[in-house]
Amino acid sequence: MTYFELKKYLVDKLFAICPNEAEREASIILEHSSGMDKGLIVAKYKEPVSEKVELDTEELLNIRLKRVPLAYVIGKTGFMGFTLQCRPGVLIPRPDTETVCEKAMEFIREGDHIADVCCGSGCIGLSLAKKKNVSADLFDISDEAVKLSMLNAKELGVTDKVRILKRNLFDSDFFDSCEKYDLVLSNPPYIKTEDINNLSPEVKREPKWALDGGRDGVLFYRRLLKVCPPMIKPGGHLVLEIGYDQKDAVTDLCSSKGYACEVYKDYGNIDRICVVNF
Repeated sequence: MTYFELKKYLVDKLFAICPNEAEREASIILEHSSGMDKGLIVAKYKEPVSEKVELDTEELLNIRLKRVPLAYVIGKTGFMGFTLQCRPGVLIPRPDTETVCEKAMEFIREGDHIADVCCGSGCIGLSLAKKKNVSADLFDISDEAVKLSMLNAKELGVTDKVRILKRNLFDSDFFDSCEKYDLVLSNPPYIKTEDINNLSPEVKREPKWALDGGRDGVLFYRRLLKVCPPMIKPGGHLVLEIGYDQKDAVTDLCSSKGYACEVYKDYGNIDRICVVNF
């Protein structure tokens, strides 16, 4: 079997579960199993594949066909131009969340102190710490998320710029031992509890605690708007990722608390970022 034939085989198999992503996912699986980038694979399209590459590819494909998310299958994903490690039990970073980072970078200044609440893999806080001269505190309730964030911090070379803390947002001592922040960011759970069962099989593989935003989907926003404002310096910002249908709910919540906010769209022209100004 040649590389071209193996790639076509992958696309044909993946089409059954992800028709719109089959080509992209086939390329990623083949890059991972062969240890080569896309350009080199194309250059070798007519060459035979080694038995090891063929077997490794088949193994990865079989896992993916069980509707395991691709990032869990290969153990990594791209985010903000970096490679982040991914593990089952921790939410997978999405491209839409990159818009949260990009909006935050409009506000960040040299030497700022920032926080990433509900950090998961650490994608937001670590990416900003890597790109900007800031210090960052990252918070999550999950042991798995804390461990993965620590691993990603080490691989990105930012361990000297960040603290990663296991904390429960709903505890009264959440911000104990913390100094005030110039910017607080969060991609909290925001899917309505009743909608969890309607998610794709892949998303259902991700931890429910990182998805479930309560009965109305805004449970965590209420809490964030209670505990974060006292920890944000005058002129600072709270930057939130929101669900596609949550603009009104979140802006109304901000207004009821007396906070001015603005909502921005993601790459798909969907309301995705709420910036609360202090």
